[in-house]
Amino acid sequence: MNNTINTLHDLEHIKNEYIKNTSQYKYQVLICGGAGCISSNCAEVKNAVIEEIKKFNLEDDVLVYETGCMGICAVGPVMLILPERTFYTELTPESAANIVQSHLAGGQILMENTYYDKSLKKHVPKIDDIEFFRDQVKIALRNCGIIEHNSIDAYIAHDGIYPPIKF
Repeated sequence: MNNTINTLHDLEHIKNEYIKNTSQYKYQVLICGGAGCISSNCAEVKNAVIEEIKKFNLEDDVLVYETGCMGICAVGPVMLILPERTFYTELTPESAANIVQSHLAGGQILMENTYYDKSLKKHVPKIDDIEFFRDQVKIALRNCGIIEHNSIDAYIAHDGIYPPIKF
């Protein structure tokens, strides 16, 4: 794809192509590629996910890519599954493979690997229900936790702009 951007039409074209190319997948699996997660073995988790997807012949149903920082490296490696926005944390290659089996192949959320909220004393599977994510004001780019950090196309497709200033 030609990513020359001279006009708003060019941006719209990139956005539409990205959406067309990613909408064919039932699931998108986003694995953090930020510095904190890299140091906690996210590459091994990503490789385990890809291997397990191949075992279950899910390549046509699942798109896997690294994302920008989700801002919660302390519980990394992390994985977000779209479209339902299920958030898995503290992953190992083994737990990631189990998530593929249970969630992506079987349709069941693997609760014991979802985010554990210490104040609520329970697992919170949806990223939008986690207080940290609801309440934080991102100073970086909006949507940085759900875009492929190696692709300007993903950024454009998600209308990445700076968030409004909140006081």
